[in-house]
Amino acid sequence: MWFAPGRASVFALLLSLAEPAAAPDADFVAWARSRAAPIDASGKAFRSLDRDLENVRLIGVGESVHQVQEFLTFRLELLQDLVRRQRVTALVFESGLPEAMAADDYVRGRTAAIDFDVALPGGYAAPTEIRRAVEWIREWNLGDGRSRPVGVYGADLPNRSGSMIPALDRLAELTEENRDVQGAIEAVRPTASRIAGDWWKAAIDKYDALSPEAKTALAAGVARLVERVEAVSDADRERLAWARRVAIVVRQHEEMLRLGPFSPARDRAMADNTLWVVGRIGSGERAVYWAHNAHVQRVRVNGPSLPAKDLVPAGAHFQEALGDRYYAIGTAYGGTAVDKSAMPNEEESVDRVLETVAKGPFLLTWRGAGAPRRAEAWLARVRPMRFQVQYLEVALGPAFDAVAYFGRATPAARAKKNPS
Repeated sequence: MWFAPGRASVFALLLSLAEPAAAPDADFVAWARSRAAPIDASGKAFRSLDRDLENVRLIGVGESVHQVQEFLTFRLELLQDLVRRQRVTALVFESGLPEAMAADDYVRGRTAAIDFDVALPGGYAAPTEIRRAVEWIREWNLGDGRSRPVGVYGADLPNRSGSMIPALDRLAELTEENRDVQGAIEAVRPTASRIAGDWWKAAIDKYDALSPEAKTALAAGVARLVERVEAVSDADRERLAWARRVAIVVRQHEEMLRLGPFSPARDRAMADNTLWVVGRIGSGERAVYWAHNAHVQRVRVNGPSLPAKDLVPAGAHFQEALGDRYYAIGTAYGGTAVDKSAMPNEEESVDRVLETVAKGPFLLTWRGAGAPRRAEAWLARVRPMRFQVQYLEVALGPAFDAVAYFGRATPAARAKKNPS
């Protein structure tokens, strides 16, 4: 269900033909060495994607650990190449959709300055590479890219799931002349303010403390708000499109609170919001989605460290909606863990095997590669892959179309906070 046509059946067939034990690492490593493209100034790694991306609309670029310098630098350099050569006109962050509208205003030159901590909240804009990406897009849009500007969007729930207030504030701005919508916003605002937190855990705890009647009233108020916005017809077309999307984000946030952070709600919301962005860009153009590997991968998420099992990631929704027009790139790293534990990679992990392919960073692609049977079988088998400082269970081939590997991971350089 979650693979492109023929994708699941091919991997299943290869897996059935493999030896009862896992395909020897050596067979996969030999094939990977012949195909891996070094990530360096030559641009060979990026050019290795050209044929794969010919008919793609959405490119997911993951990170196995948030805020790692090597992953962020790779993403930025890849984005620059894709914008220049592959008609990428949208960058979608794993950050709140309503707040990121300010980042889009900035990169398009509609505003002269940006407060990164407000536009990309919850620490998302702390790494300097995130800010460099936004600044580079603005420079591109106001210079060489004037004829094909790049938009910046958020896919996530407001305030990284901690509060729907930013969505209500943005919606009030977009519909300031509609008294019915303004009234519906103000009806929801007291409870929304009461349960707001600085991140999702705090918001969930406050929501759980509400009475059943208050939870029911909040759900009804949000539903009424969405209906009021949908009924608006006498507004500027672009403002109305954004107002309807932001109203949907309010509903998505309420659903996440009601169903829980490890329900399907958040990834389904991020997928829906990203696909809405894809629907806004022109024919032949592409969008890039930056999120965790676990949100980019096209197969269900499983792992011993997860509170919930068998989660459906945004990437699986992209696969269902777009098929082969979705392209997923995962990331992995060698050496010791980036956290204080400094633990080495697990012996059978994806990351440990990739360590033996090459010392330097490389990009390995396999869509339509015609890999030898035992290399395909290796890609098809479930094995551990780093997930933050623990592991998920991932079959690399069905989950991604490519993987970018780095010999080590270091904490991202961080920008100074805006003065208060």
